[in-house]
Amino acid sequence: MKHSLPYLSPALLARQTPEVRAMLAKARRASPQAAPVTATVTREGDVVTVVLDGMLLASLSNTYNWRATNRIKQAQSAVLRPLLATLKCPPLPLDITITRIAWQPVDPRNLDCCGKRPIDDLARWTGVDDAREDVVRYTVTQETGATACKIVIRPMNTATPPTVSR
Repeated sequence: MKHSLPYLSPALLARQTPEVRAMLAKARRASPQAAPVTATVTREGDVVTVVLDGMLLASLSNTYNWRATNRIKQAQSAVLRPLLATLKCPPLPLDITITRIAWQPVDPRNLDCCGKRPIDDLARWTGVDDAREDVVRYTVTQETGATACKIVIRPMNTATPPTVSR
């Protein structure tokens, strides 16, 4: 039987017995997305912005074993899929930017691994395979700050560059 344990502040955690601290640390390792995630959705014209405060986009390449990686991915989908189900998908084509916000940046070569599960969930939501960059383009970026994930969905800029006449 699994229990979801609430977040304890460092001051309160310091007052716990060593056994309780060990149990809480083990529970947090078993459930990396234990902290509550708050979602904010805003729409400005054609641009939809989703901010998931507290959502962990961890670097999954060569960091965790497959079970821990799968738990992190499932925790991300458990937050993102129900939220996307409440939103209407804008007309295609789209540019989608996923921004990983964390206290410590990851290696830029591992950045795509961080955004893979949200990209898969967004591809399912749009109904377009994530390999079709002519219809939906995904960009994964990162910023430093409190743990969060920011997703910006906007119409794709389909303007063709001007041709040069000779």
